[in-house]
Amino acid sequence: MNSWENYYQKNQGRSLRPLYVQAIPYLHSSARRAMDLGCGIGMEVLDLLRRGFEVHAVDQEPQSIERVVAAAAGSAKLIPHLSSLEVWKEWPSVDFLFAHHSFPFCVPGSFDSVVERAFASVALGGVLAVSFFGPEDEWVLADKVVGVSADSVKTRLHDFEILHFEEIRKVGPTALQGNKMWDVIEVIAKRREPV
Repeated sequence: MNSWENYYQKNQGRSLRPLYVQAIPYLHSSARRAMDLGCGIGMEVLDLLRRGFEVHAVDQEPQSIERVVAAAAGSAKLIPHLSSLEVWKEWPSVDFLFAHHSFPFCVPGSFDSVVERAFASVALGGVLAVSFFGPEDEWVLADKVVGVSADSVKTRLHDFEILHFEEIRKVGPTALQGNKMWDVIEVIAKRREPV
């Protein structure tokens, strides 16, 4: 069993991500298009489909996309994309963007452009709910993922009204590798008219 299969097994049946649940009440009533970057096993994708959204589910792992497609049981509102974020060119306009721990795993040289394209895909009045890893995260310190400061995240949000912003530093479990030091920056923000 490969590491991704282990990950999927460990996460099967998990609850919806707290950041996702916290963001849902901020969506305007006419919101109908969503995107989940690094959709994994697709728990949030399936919830969005149940809410009537057209959902772009993006992941670079074939097993992930296969699982999401199977779980969606032929829903015409699911639009799966097998692609890494670095090479994906489609970036539809959406009312809701969800990206849980996906940006940190970008190739460092592509990180800025991926985040820029993702944020630009959020339509006026739309909401994003995303997470980053801060500079004290254990994986960032080990050069395994890309880390950013809270200030640099806020700088990227110049076209957004920040609704929730929190940096969480704590030792806690990973899906497969025991405990680690987490430094996670969580953001919920709403796209506004450029100033």
